[in-house]
Amino acid sequence: GRFALGDVKIIGLAEKHAGDPQPGETALDNAIEILETGGLRVAVWGDNRAAVDPSLDHYLRNVDVLILPIEAVLTDEEVKAVLAKYEPRAVIPAHYFVRGLTSDASGVESVDGWVNDQEKAHHADVRRLQGADLTLNGAELKAAQRRIYYFGNHVATD
Repeated sequence: GRFALGDVKIIGLAEKHAGDPQPGETALDNAIEILETGGLRVAVWGDNRAAVDPSLDHYLRNVDVLILPIEAVLTDEEVKAVLAKYEPRAVIPAHYFVRGLTSDASGVESVDGWVNDQEKAHHADVRRLQGADLTLNGAELKAAQRRIYYFGNHVATD
């Protein structure tokens, strides 16, 4: 569906939850959201599968920022494939272990290793944020390539 208010537009793309359904079950319905505002396009991948329906590709190409579940929902190879296919200017890792917030029993892992690998092996422009806030500048981001905004263990609590 679509929603618009002022210069904010939200597009919901019907998709399927990551993971293989059990025999006799169908994949769970899910959605990818695209937010457009201030000249930026931000895609929130959520817990969706890596190989989305090809009819959605034109929505996902040319996003400025892709908020993507690293290590927990998608495998390393799936993350590589998504990033290679859609080439976002910047990535924000999501759905990862946050010390003091996530339970050890959750099965969710840290993405420190992935972020470090992107910086060292792939020469990504990693921005390790010093708090739970991020303000994006459309003009500055237009020139970005392989940028990663990493919140680490910072979370908003109020």
